[in-house]
Amino acid sequence: MIKNVKIGKHTYSYEFPWSGKTKLRSSRSQPIAFDTETEVVEEGIPRIALATASTGYQSCILHPSQVPYFIETHKDSYWVGHNIPFDFWVVNKYLEDNGRHDAKSVLWQISDTNRLFDTMIFDMLLRLAKGDGEKGGDPETGIWPRDLGMVAKQFCPSLPVNKEDPFRMR
Repeated sequence: MIKNVKIGKHTYSYEFPWSGKTKLRSSRSQPIAFDTETEVVEEGIPRIALATASTGYQSCILHPSQVPYFIETHKDSYWVGHNIPFDFWVVNKYLEDNGRHDAKSVLWQISDTNRLFDTMIFDMLLRLAKGDGEKGGDPETGIWPRDLGMVAKQFCPSLPVNKEDPFRMR
């Protein structure tokens, strides 16, 4: 079901759950933001509980079974996430465990063609270049990974992002 939400003068749409019928509007200059929410099932091994994707104007929530088809549908897009190695390996494991080698191949192709970006790494590189070391960070550089909420607070102070916010799981 597609719903529209008006925030200020902009209207954003989201689809819950993703119907699989539409490709999110994006272009090479507008990557797809992708994130997984996980649950631990055995000895610290995470499993996908749901995934979200957004182009900034159009968003969707994905059931784990939809992730392979979503990846294949958006195989030509650029992708961005925060701590993307975590999401990459969680999705890769899901695809492997479910015999979705076609989607796994597309996921690796996205990575191998430099269309997978990580905002956590960008944030760390920016702080390293600026010499913004912090107390308790790496002994050599003073830089340590920050969660998305901390990065959003610095660059988008009017956008609250809180890991414990129950809205994230709605």
